Amino acid sequence: MALIETLEQQEDKARLLPATARVFAMTKDVKAAERYASALYDSGDVVGCLDFLQSVPEIVSQSPKLESLMAWSLYGCGEFAASRALLPAVGQHDPRNARMLSTNLAISSGDWESIQLSVENDWINRDDRRPIDLVAAAKLAIQVGSSRSKDLLREAVSRGSDDPEVLLGAYVCATEGGFEDSGDAFSWLSRAAELSGPDGPVQKITLEQIKERQPDWARHERDVSEAYIHSEMPAFLVAKSLNRSQISLLTLAALTNREELDARRRSWIPAFTGARAPDDLTGVSSVAIDVSALLNLELLGIPTTLATTRAPHRRYVNPGQVIYRVSTTHLIYSRLPWAGRRGRG
Repeated sequence: MALIETLEQQEDKARLLPATARVFAMTKDVKAAERYASALYDSGDVVGCLDFLQSVPEIVSQSPKLESLMAWSLYGCGEFAASRALLPAVGQHDPRNARMLSTNLAISSGDWESIQLSVENDWINRDDRRPIDLVAAAKLAIQVGSSRSKDLLREAVSRGSDDPEVLLGAYVCATEGGFEDSGDAFSWLSRAAELSGPDGPVQKITLEQIKERQPDWARHERDVSEAYIHSEMPAFLVAKSLNRSQISLLTLAALTNREELDARRRSWIPAFTGARAPDDLTGVSSVAIDVSALLNLELLGIPTTLATTRAPHRRYVNPGQVIYRVSTTHLIYSRLPWAGRRGRG
């Protein structure tokens, strides 16, 4: 057990997973199950975590932590109804965790009315919320058009005025909401910079330091771009490496091309090969569509369910909105382990 505790402190996921598996195989107790399930989930193996938990229901029923992991694993695998059914059990021991899961389920399901109610509930119970949670609620409020966003941010800052994470989060949220020009928002950023230490969220650097770092960043951008062009790196990883969103990476060039009259000056569009022959979808009732494919279809003007890109996991959507009008569409979740093999795109 001492070895496992050391590996947990070191966050050595590669060695922690097999170590916790061996301990559980020997002991079959609740604590060992919690550690093994946590190691599976933290390593990104959500399916493996769910399979394990479903194989030991008698142990899961004895542990609030395992019930929480079960609920989150179900959510991660797209089993929204089953995950939602566990919310009362999760909320009984960890209300904050249950609220986070409920919000994620609402977003993934496109249940914007529930999100509106959640934002209002956070405002009503603001005294029981942590400042950083109020910032998260304000961000949701902006996304769904709630008028509570500014009130939530001011409440968060008033109670978290000495927390640079809260102050920076409030400033970023204000920029997303379009009211960063207010004097309050700029003071939040300034205060966050003052409070941030060497490892804080806001770092101060000189123009000379920026100049020194520029060659390394330019080299990094070039290497990542070349890997993207040669299909050696997936779009989501390229976007993350370049500090960009996947949507901007895939759509910015296409939108710019619409205004460029000279075809020679247009940018290339990263898309799947067109060499594959069309398939006959007669009788097909279920399709899987990658996020980048959805964006490209939308840019081409082909009816799609672009709104499903809000969902971070595969989900079901209205059959009347789905391309080819199939009964079920799965949105492929792209945060899967990437093998990085040459030629993969």
